Amino acid sequence: GTVTFNGSYNVSGQTPAPRGMAFNAAGTKMYVVASYPVKVFQYTLTTAFNVLGTVAYNGAYSVTQDTSPTDVKFNTDGTRMYVLGATGDDVNQYTLTAFDVLGTVTFNGAFVVSNASRIPTGMTFDADGTKMYVVNDRYVDQYTLAATFNVLGATSLEGNFSVAAQEATPKGLA
Repeated sequence: GTVTFNGSYNVSGQTPAPRGMAFNAAGTKMYVVASYPVKVFQYTLTTAFNVLGTVAYNGAYSVTQDTSPTDVKFNTDGTRMYVLGATGDDVNQYTLTAFDVLGTVTFNGAFVVSNASRIPTGMTFDADGTKMYVVNDRYVDQYTLAATFNVLGATSLEGNFSVAAQEATPKGLA
Protein backbone atom coordinates (compact mmCIF):
# COMPACT_ATOMS: atom_id res chain seq x y z
CA GLY A 1 0.00 0.00 0.00
CA THR A 2 0.93 3.61 0.36
CA VAL A 3 3.45 4.50 3.05
CA THR A 4 3.88 8.12 4.12
CA PHE A 5 6.75 9.50 6.20
CA ASN A 6 5.28 11.44 9.16
CA GLY A 7 8.43 12.55 10.97
CA SER A 8 10.97 11.27 13.46
CA TYR A 9 12.34 11.63 16.97
CA ASN A 10 16.03 12.52 17.16
CA VAL A 11 18.11 10.58 19.71
CA SER A 12 21.39 12.35 18.86
CA GLY A 13 21.26 14.12 22.22
CA GLN A 14 22.02 10.76 23.81
CA THR A 15 23.92 8.87 21.09
CA PRO A 16 25.30 9.39 17.58
CA ALA A 17 25.23 5.62 17.02
CA PRO A 18 21.75 4.08 17.61
CA ARG A 19 21.60 0.44 16.53
CA GLY A 20 18.32 -1.14 17.63
CA MET A 21 15.08 -0.27 19.37
CA ALA A 22 12.11 -1.72 21.20
CA PHE A 23 8.90 -0.60 22.90
CA ASN A 24 7.23 -1.86 26.06
CA ALA A 25 3.97 -3.77 25.52
CA ALA A 26 1.82 -0.67 26.07
CA GLY A 27 3.92 1.49 23.74
CA THR A 28 4.51 4.08 26.45
CA LYS A 29 8.25 3.40 26.79
CA MET A 30 10.84 3.25 24.03
CA TYR A 31 14.34 1.81 24.25
CA VAL A 32 17.30 2.48 21.97
CA VAL A 33 20.54 0.50 22.17
CA ALA A 34 23.69 2.22 20.99
CA SER A 35 27.24 1.24 20.21
CA TYR A 36 28.48 4.63 21.45
CA PRO A 37 28.10 5.03 24.28
CA VAL A 38 27.37 1.36 24.91
CA LYS A 39 24.00 1.79 26.62
CA VAL A 40 20.28 1.12 26.46
CA PHE A 41 18.46 4.48 26.55
CA GLN A 42 14.94 4.69 27.97
CA TYR A 43 12.27 7.20 26.87
CA THR A 44 8.65 7.81 27.91
CA LEU A 45 5.97 8.47 25.26
CA THR A 46 2.77 10.25 26.31
CA THR A 47 0.87 8.76 23.36
CA ALA A 48 1.42 5.03 22.87
CA PHE A 49 3.75 4.15 19.99
CA ASN A 50 3.86 7.77 18.81
CA VAL A 51 7.39 9.18 18.58
CA LEU A 52 5.96 12.42 17.14
CA GLY A 53 4.12 13.26 20.35
CA THR A 54 5.74 14.17 23.64
CA VAL A 55 8.84 12.02 24.19
CA ALA A 56 10.96 12.37 27.33
CA TYR A 57 14.43 10.92 27.83
CA ASN A 58 14.56 9.11 31.21
CA GLY A 59 18.14 7.81 31.46
CA ALA A 60 20.28 4.87 30.39
CA TYR A 61 21.77 1.56 31.48
CA SER A 62 25.32 0.60 30.47
CA VAL A 63 25.48 -2.79 28.73
CA THR A 64 29.17 -3.46 29.12
CA GLN A 65 28.99 -7.17 28.30
CA ASP A 66 29.50 -6.36 24.59
CA THR A 67 31.33 -3.41 23.05
CA SER A 68 29.14 -3.36 19.93
CA PRO A 69 25.46 -4.03 20.72
CA THR A 70 23.18 -4.16 17.69
CA ASP A 71 19.66 -4.78 19.04
CA VAL A 72 17.56 -4.80 22.20
CA LYS A 73 14.39 -6.81 22.96
CA PHE A 74 12.25 -7.66 25.99
CA ASN A 75 10.08 -10.60 27.00
CA THR A 76 6.33 -9.94 27.07
CA ASP A 77 6.15 -8.70 30.69
CA GLY A 78 9.43 -6.77 30.52
CA THR A 79 11.19 -8.70 33.28
CA ARG A 80 13.91 -9.86 30.90
CA MET A 81 15.97 -7.77 28.50
CA TYR A 82 18.12 -9.14 25.70
CA VAL A 83 20.98 -7.26 24.05
CA LEU A 84 22.41 -8.70 20.85
CA GLY A 85 26.16 -8.21 20.64
CA ALA A 86 28.25 -8.11 17.47
CA THR A 87 31.59 -8.33 19.30
CA GLY A 88 30.76 -11.52 21.20
CA ASP A 89 28.28 -12.82 18.59
CA ASP A 90 25.88 -13.43 21.44
CA VAL A 91 22.59 -12.59 23.12
CA ASN A 92 23.15 -11.14 26.59
CA GLN A 93 20.27 -11.75 28.99
CA TYR A 94 19.32 -9.50 31.92
CA THR A 95 16.56 -9.50 34.56
CA LEU A 96 14.90 -6.26 35.62
CA THR A 97 11.76 -4.74 37.08
CA ALA A 98 9.13 -4.66 34.34
CA PHE A 99 10.43 -2.48 31.50
CA ASP A 100 12.61 -0.36 33.78
CA VAL A 101 16.26 -0.22 32.71
CA LEU A 102 16.85 2.51 35.31
CA GLY A 103 16.04 0.24 38.25
CA THR A 104 17.85 -2.91 39.33
CA VAL A 105 19.21 -4.71 36.26
CA THR A 106 21.10 -7.99 36.63
CA PHE A 107 23.19 -9.68 33.95
CA ASN A 108 22.28 -13.41 33.76
CA GLY A 109 24.66 -14.67 31.08
CA ALA A 110 25.01 -14.96 27.31
CA PHE A 111 24.27 -17.41 24.51
CA VAL A 112 26.53 -17.47 21.44
CA VAL A 113 24.44 -17.18 18.27
CA SER A 114 26.92 -16.91 15.44
CA ASN A 115 30.46 -17.39 14.30
CA ALA A 116 33.19 -15.04 13.13
CA SER A 117 31.99 -15.04 9.52
CA ARG A 118 28.46 -13.80 10.39
CA ILE A 119 27.79 -10.71 12.48
CA PRO A 120 24.38 -10.67 14.25
CA THR A 121 22.45 -7.45 13.62
CA GLY A 122 18.83 -8.08 14.70
CA MET A 123 16.75 -10.47 16.76
CA THR A 124 13.21 -11.34 17.80
CA PHE A 125 11.18 -14.05 19.54
CA ASP A 126 8.00 -15.85 18.60
CA ALA A 127 4.85 -14.88 20.54
CA ASP A 128 5.17 -17.57 23.22
CA GLY A 129 8.93 -17.19 23.73
CA THR A 130 9.93 -20.70 22.67
CA LYS A 131 11.78 -19.71 19.49
CA MET A 132 14.44 -17.06 18.92
CA TYR A 133 15.41 -15.67 15.52
CA VAL A 134 18.63 -13.81 14.73
CA VAL A 135 19.45 -12.05 11.46
CA ASN A 136 23.03 -11.54 10.36
CA ASP A 137 24.69 -10.51 7.12
CA ARG A 138 23.27 -13.43 5.14
CA TYR A 139 20.80 -15.54 7.11
CA VAL A 140 17.91 -15.63 9.54
CA ASP A 141 18.89 -18.27 12.11
CA GLN A 142 16.36 -20.16 14.26
CA TYR A 143 16.90 -21.45 17.81
CA THR A 144 14.57 -23.28 20.22
CA LEU A 145 14.53 -22.17 23.85
CA ALA A 146 14.27 -24.89 26.50
CA ALA A 147 12.50 -22.47 28.87
CA THR A 148 10.19 -19.64 27.83
CA PHE A 149 12.14 -16.45 27.02
CA ASN A 150 15.35 -17.90 28.49
CA VAL A 151 18.19 -17.71 25.96
CA LEU A 152 20.57 -19.42 28.36
CA GLY A 153 18.77 -22.70 27.68
CA ALA A 154 18.73 -22.29 23.90
CA THR A 155 19.62 -25.13 21.60
CA SER A 156 22.32 -24.75 19.03
CA LEU A 157 21.37 -23.45 15.61
CA GLU A 158 18.36 -25.45 14.32
CA GLY A 159 18.46 -24.07 10.82
CA ASN A 160 18.35 -20.93 8.76
CA PHE A 161 17.40 -19.43 5.45
CA SER A 162 19.34 -17.01 3.30
CA VAL A 163 18.18 -13.42 2.79
CA ALA A 164 21.24 -12.49 0.70
CA ALA A 165 19.26 -12.35 -2.56
CA GLN A 166 16.84 -9.79 -1.06
CA GLU A 167 19.11 -7.75 1.20
CA ALA A 168 22.89 -7.39 1.30
CA THR A 169 23.09 -5.91 4.81
CA PRO A 170 19.97 -6.64 6.89
CA LYS A 171 19.91 -4.81 10.22
CA GLY A 172 16.57 -5.62 11.85
CA LEU A 173 14.05 -8.40 12.28
CA ALA A 174 10.39 -8.45 13.35
